[in-house]
This record gives sequence, C-alpha cells and structure tokens, in this order.
Amino acid sequence: MRSTTVRYVFFAGLLSLSVSRMTLADDQWLGAVERPSSLPWPATASPHLRVLFRKDGDSWLAPPQSCIYRVCAGQETTTAPAQASWLVVEDGKPIGSIAARAALKDSSGQRGPGDDSATAIAAAFANEPGRPALAAITVPYSDDPDSWHVTPGLPPKILAALRAQFRKRYPSLCEGRGDEVGVAPQDPFDYSNEDIKLVAGYISGKGWLLARLRLDEGGDCGRDDSGYGIDDAWYAVRPDGAVIYLDSGLELVDIGDYDHDGSSELLFRLSRYNIRGYELYYRNFSRQAANLYLAY
Repeated sequence: MRSTTVRYVFFAGLLSLSVSRMTLADDQWLGAVERPSSLPWPATASPHLRVLFRKDGDSWLAPPQSCIYRVCAGQETTTAPAQASWLVVEDGKPIGSIAARAALKDSSGQRGPGDDSATAIAAAFANEPGRPALAAITVPYSDDPDSWHVTPGLPPKILAALRAQFRKRYPSLCEGRGDEVGVAPQDPFDYSNEDIKLVAGYISGKGWLLARLRLDEGGDCGRDDSGYGIDDAWYAVRPDGAVIYLDSGLELVDIGDYDHDGSSELLFRLSRYNIRGYELYYRNFSRQAANLYLAY
C-alpha cells in the first residue's frame, strides 16, 4: 500500500472547525477521503480527508451540532484527532494509508496541501467516476462480515413491497420537475408502480436487502425548489420482509466493519439541495449517525 500525507478538512458552508488535541489511545475514528470534485468551493486538485464520526461506547458520534453551522475556534470539540494514521478502504478492503495532521483553519476556506501520489487511491476514483468518496479508519481493521454484494434484481414480492412504501411516502406528486426555479409544479402527476425503478440492489449473507428506487418524472407539489425533482429513495429490507426507509439523496460509499465488532456498517454520502454530508447505518439499520453541513 502507498502512503500519503494530507491535512484534515472541515467545513460548515465556508466556515472551518477547530480541532481537539486528544490522543488516539481509546478512540476509533471514521472519515472519508473525498474526490476533488466533491469538495465545496474553492476546488483543489487532490483528495482530502474529512473526519466524520468517532466511536463512543456502542455509538458513532458526529461533531456537536453547534459546530456544524458556525466556527468553533477556541473551543474543544471531538472533531478530530490531532494526528493519526488512517487506513483507506474500498469495499471493506485496505488499499492505502494516509498520515493526517490537524491544522486550525480560518474562515477563508484555505485547505492544507494534499498529495495525490497514492496511486491506489487515485485509481479507485478513476475506475469508478461516480464514487463520491472512500472510507478511512484509524483502527487497522476493515472487512465485511455481513458479506454484502450487488444483486441484479429482487424477488417480485419484495419489489412490490418496496414500491408500496415508495407510494406511501409520495402519495401525490405534480407534473414535471419544476422547470422554473422558485415555482412549484401544480398539475397532478399520476405514476404507476412500474414507473418506480430499482436502480441498485444489494443482499447480505444474513438475508438483508438494500434497495435504491428512482422515479424519473414528477415533482413535489409543495416545494418551490422542486426543479431538482424527487431524490432517489433508499430502503433496507429485513430477512422477514419488513421494509425500513433510510433516506433520500444518498450514494453508497463503502460497507465494512470499521470498529471490529463483528458486524458491518454502511457509509453513505448525502447530497440533497443545499445539504451535504454523510450518514452511517449500523446494528442492522437500527442505529444511525449523521454528519451534515450546508453546501454553500
């Protein structure tokens, strides 16, 4: 594996967060190595590490909400370790490492220098143009004990249940996606179950299913920003067939056992209107952690 050195990047819109000077003796951290194009303005030419969550007991914690939307200079937070070696993983397998050191940022949006010489990390982004990020961990272990893998389709009964849940969430839509910004669509839009497409499906060795559903047409009647349409909806399906709604506007980043507890965690990148961030699902989708920030 190749090793590279970067500085942490933290942004709340264009505001930066301070860093807690704490040791890694008892801490487990999860972050994301973001491709250059996924960073807010100004753009950079190399990947950067965004610190996301810290393991605390049996929970994963994001930075305090008070530090997401404003500068926390001069305050001690659990935002990041002062210095750490991060293992970069792809599909639960290590592909490289990053030595990162914290740097206090001001509100100018300046980023620390990156180093894109880690060819494995660059190749992971090049081989999958749609990949928004790679997972990074401070605990030298990652795997996928739940054995998640892509499935080309889902059983008809499961797909019917997913479509029913989608329709329950969107009982009425309006025609079009709001061609004029600031003007919500008004004409009712009727869609059939067949219009709800399965665009991604996954199955685990424990019998769980994961599905991403898309409706190509239709907009939210009550939103004046509905020109962006309906975001893809993600659902989990328990082995007994019960459907769990996760969220919309997600991209799957990675699946792995980031804390070595014997079960897999699922890391998603969120991109929805003016909100960006990451969501982590664990304990068979019964627990969730979110790290969100404004996109401007």
